[in-house]
Amino acid sequence: MRVICLPLGSGTDGSGHLRMIERQIQGEFTYFAEVLRSSADRLRRPEAVEAYAGVLAAITLGLGVGLSLSGHGGSLPVIPVIALATVAWFAEKQSVELTSNAQMSVSVLPVIFAAVVYGPLAAMAVGAAALLADFRAPYTRWLVWTATRAFAAGLAGLAASAVGIRGGGLGALILAIAVAGIVEAITDIGL
Repeated sequence: MRVICLPLGSGTDGSGHLRMIERQIQGEFTYFAEVLRSSADRLRRPEAVEAYAGVLAAITLGLGVGLSLSGHGGSLPVIPVIALATVAWFAEKQSVELTSNAQMSVSVLPVIFAAVVYGPLAAMAVGAAALLADFRAPYTRWLVWTATRAFAAGLAGLAASAVGIRGGGLGALILAIAVAGIVEAITDIGL
């Protein structure tokens, strides 16, 4: 910056020059404040979604560990679960159009089957495996979808286990399927 020195008594007290510097400083602060504000806005949104995804994943993991440790996880036969997970993975590519804005994946059918026949842990594994094909950016979205699907499947398995189908006949089986389906749908919509 170049400073011009005027001799004393030349008719100015320097206030015009100070006002010009003051406007420049205010302009720089305004610009800096806008940069900070826009950066904060960009950071705030993803952090909330990422926190939600992390909490949801932790709760889902906690459900799986809790079911496993408590003995309420049901059976987890490897070959049938892999077969159901494969069917669910292929079914995830298909969808049923409910309205012009809403679609439902048919991969929930193998998840409900696993929940009723094998229990919560098998249902969680099948539900999570169905979404492996969608593992791509944005990864937070995939984590929310997968954790939601696995959590809903685990709760559906718990509900089906609570109804019980052992020795209850066809009526008990239909009731367990209906209860598991309703619990899965409500949980999926709620999360």
